Amino acid sequence: GEGMRVETQRTISAWATGTFGKASRQVIVDRAQEEMRELTEAVREGQPVADIAEEAADVAIVLLHLAQDLGIDLNSAIDAKMAKNRKRKWVVDGNGRGRHVK
Repeated sequence: GEGMRVETQRTISAWATGTFGKASRQVIVDRAQEEMRELTEAVREGQPVADIAEEAADVAIVLLHLAQDLGIDLNSAIDAKMAKNRKRKWVVDGNGRGRHVK
């Protein structure tokens, strides 16, 4: 059998474009919103972890496709954003959420 391939944002984007055709950035973002709604529903309904993981993967796949279209490396963008987040001061709400202090 064929082993699992390790995907990159380049291979994911190439697959998406090859399968669905060239999409505008707005179409890609709209798709990400649809996938996020499906993930939200899966969590709200308490679906099995494997199903939630699949929905989360769909969100990530679409975001990686967008990043490739933008010509950015999403992992590098995440690293840069996390470095910024770690330097910020945060106000927490006690429910696992918070906002940064301006």
